[in-house]
Amino acid sequence: VPALIIILGAILVKMTNMTQWTMIAAICTTLTMCITYFGWLWTVAQNVHKKYTNIFRPSFNTFNCLFFGSISLGFIILPMLKAFLTSEFDSFLGLLGLVPPLCFLLCVYFIARNLGRAEKQEFNKDNNILIDSALIWLLPLGIWFIRPRIKKLLYAQQLTSG
Repeated sequence: VPALIIILGAILVKMTNMTQWTMIAAICTTLTMCITYFGWLWTVAQNVHKKYTNIFRPSFNTFNCLFFGSISLGFIILPMLKAFLTSEFDSFLGLLGLVPPLCFLLCVYFIARNLGRAEKQEFNKDNNILIDSALIWLLPLGIWFIRPRIKKLLYAQQLTSG
């Protein structure tokens, strides 16, 4: 879908010579990518945690706070603060700008750790959490490698419970 939006935006710019379409296509593409990626992360975290709650007990509330905190701080609170605060608060906003990516990386680590623990319990297979975190973080390439493992894990859990 994002590639289609980019192509349509480029076609509209060429046909109409209006550069506003470039801005609209960029915003639509960014929103589509963010919603898709954050939705995928949320679904993976929730399903792996729900299916394997008896194995590990890390609080899902921590993940919720980090996940929604990074989204709200990065997309709502920080842009509002940058619009309303003067230039004397730039260093504070710069430090505050580091919080959403760090929260996001902790969410990715949480997912990779729980995925590794679940695979170890289900298939007696050890995985490197650092590699799993990098694969989850690298959006298009990593999902191709991680998604089949998640499907296999959830399918195995479904077979044993059903």
